[in-house]
Amino acid sequence: MLRAQLFSGDEPAPGSFRPSSLRSSFNGDESEGTARRRLFDGEDWGDDLALLRGIRAAPWMDTLIAEFSKMEFQERLHKDWGDAGSDPITQGLARQAVCLPLQIPVVSKFGFEPSKRGVLQSTAAFKPFALHPEVKSRSDLLQTLVSPALQQLVASAQSLQKVREDAAWDPALQEVLETEQKLCFA
Repeated sequence: MLRAQLFSGDEPAPGSFRPSSLRSSFNGDESEGTARRRLFDGEDWGDDLALLRGIRAAPWMDTLIAEFSKMEFQERLHKDWGDAGSDPITQGLARQAVCLPLQIPVVSKFGFEPSKRGVLQSTAAFKPFALHPEVKSRSDLLQTLVSPALQQLVASAQSLQKVREDAAWDPALQEVLETEQKLCFA
């Protein structure tokens, strides 16, 4: 892996991702903050977490979001997903066949090998940061962009929200929704 591409100095650029748990203390002691700083700066390459700590996650994920948002990608994904039928394994393989050609060049720019294995390693490296707001919002969007089933659920939820908003102005529709809710949760 190209460490120079992963670690570009002591401090990340403004607006780049760096988990608050990795911000080091600069009080001069050999405390937990100093140990974290050494790990962030790449002196300890004992685990995959050290690798991710220097990566600028937001631009990396934004690149994938831009690629997965393109109409050509979405059309191919939906076609291949539909051709896969209802089998989740076949659907996953279809998604992988469409996504990998776009993911491989992106992950290789950040030091992972340009292969399916590199994509899997980069995905695994993000897991500890899954709840960080910058990563979570982008990860949720990426998951939606690569899942036609999830896209349908989101569209259904948005439609239901629109019906509920309309019901606020229509007493008859509001009564129907309230009755439906009582039946569903009774």
